[in-house]
Amino acid sequence: LFRSPLNKIGGKTAWISRIFFLPLFVFFFLIASLIILKWYFSRRYVVLLENAIGMGREELEDTESRLAVILSTLPYIFFETDSEGIFTFIQSAPEQTLGINANLLKGKNIRDTLDPKSAASFEDAFSHLIHEGEKLTAFRVSMRFQDGKIIKILSVNAFPIFDEKNEKITGVSGIMHDITERVELELNLIQSQKMEAIGLVT
Repeated sequence: LFRSPLNKIGGKTAWISRIFFLPLFVFFFLIASLIILKWYFSRRYVVLLENAIGMGREELEDTESRLAVILSTLPYIFFETDSEGIFTFIQSAPEQTLGINANLLKGKNIRDTLDPKSAASFEDAFSHLIHEGEKLTAFRVSMRFQDGKIIKILSVNAFPIFDEKNEKITGVSGIMHDITERVELELNLIQSQKMEAIGLVT
C-alpha cells in the first residue's frame, strides 16, 4: 500500500537516465551511421576509380602496342638522346627492312657511331641544338653500324627536349631516314653528267 521513498528515488533516477542517455544514444547512432555511409560511398568511389584507371591503363597499353607496330613498319629510326648525345631510346623497323640493326645503338654515344667525315659538321650542329635550341632539318650524316662494317648515309631531323619548366634542354628527339641509295644515285647522275660534258668538250 505504501511505496518506499527509495522506489521514488530509483524511479526518478531511471527517468532522468532515460532523458539523458536517449539523446546521447541517438547522437552516437547518427555518428556511426554517417561513418558507415561515408565508408560505403568512399569505398564505392575507390572501386569505380580503380576500374576507370584499369580501363585507362588497358587503353594506353593497347595504343602503345599499336603505335609500336606502326613505327616498326616504317623505314625510319626514331630516337632520343640525352644532352651528351647518348641514345636513350631507339625504335626502328626490323633489320630486314632497314638492312641494319639500329637497336644496337641504344646506350652508345652518337659521336662514336659517326664516320669521321661527318663528325665535325655534326658536332657543330649538335652543339647549336643543345645550347641554342636550333632544330636539325634534313641534316646528312654517315653512320657506322655493326662495328663499322656497314656505313649508311642518314637524313636526320632532330628537335630539343625541354625539362618540365620548359627552360633547360635535357636531350634530343628525332627521326633518321636511310638515304644511302638516293645519295648514290645522285652521285652517279652527277658523274654521268660530268662524263657527258667531257664528251661534248672533246
